Amino acid sequence: MIPGEAECSTGWKQRHPHPGSHKFRTRLLESRIALSAQNAQFALSYVDATAIVAPTHFQAGLIPASFQPKVHVIHEGIDTQAIRRTPPEVLKLVDGAVLDGSVPVISFASRRFEPLRGIHVFMRMLPRFLELAPTAHVLMIGADDPGIYGIGPRGGGTWLAAMKAEVGSRIDWSRVHLLPPLPHAQLHRVFSNVAAHVYLTYPFVLSWSLLEAMACESLVVASDTAPVRDAVTDGVNGLLVDFFDQEAMARRLAEVCADPGRYDPLRAAARQTVLDRFDRAQLCEPAWLELVAAVCGARGTLASAIPTTLLN
Repeated sequence: MIPGEAECSTGWKQRHPHPGSHKFRTRLLESRIALSAQNAQFALSYVDATAIVAPTHFQAGLIPASFQPKVHVIHEGIDTQAIRRTPPEVLKLVDGAVLDGSVPVISFASRRFEPLRGIHVFMRMLPRFLELAPTAHVLMIGADDPGIYGIGPRGGGTWLAAMKAEVGSRIDWSRVHLLPPLPHAQLHRVFSNVAAHVYLTYPFVLSWSLLEAMACESLVVASDTAPVRDAVTDGVNGLLVDFFDQEAMARRLAEVCADPGRYDPLRAAARQTVLDRFDRAQLCEPAWLELVAAVCGARGTLASAIPTTLLN
């Protein structure tokens, strides 16, 4: 975007009360002070901006009312030509496991394992899920890294280590496979070959991984939180569960593993959602170019002058 003219993606942050928020009330004063300082910087930028762009309606709704007339909802877009379901294949994992499609597999992916993306809920759910689905395997993809968005575990270290200490003794690790962050193409192969992909998030930025999993026709089992509802409707193009209801999550996943084919219509609808609302070439790039042209006062001329490769 044009420096000083438009904020290309909103970073405005708010505190969102949600079930279980009491679990992380320690150090909240420090967090509130940091939050106010960050928002002050954004507010200064928004005052000068001609246009403010948010990728989803949830994020747009967080921006203060005084700035709303400047807000446009335009997602960065998903390359649906490149990101699509791949043919069934055998998954050979770095730990030596070979998953050939004879047993159900679920995936959980996050850039870094942290509560913001539900690592604590997911791992507390795992013992019950593995009990209900005795042949299922689990792929946990992400970095075991302390450099997270939110608060670290009490006593330091990483959240994966903290959760292993809490529930690791009740998890059958022969069926749970910890994988590092994968190259894009490999991640899409995983999305295409699992019975379900689990996506959990606090009220925060919607991950590209959710939309990419949907583009690969993965059955998404996700938290019923505001960012997710921008893309997923329960029973239509995915399945939603209460963020903190581990029993419900385990049961829903076990039901999927028992009869994956039953949910094929939801898989197809998930990709169609991405095509209809998040397709980069057909929807998002044209919207961005139109906004840039309008901001620059050259509607209809600037769009043809900007190579689309600059937006990739």
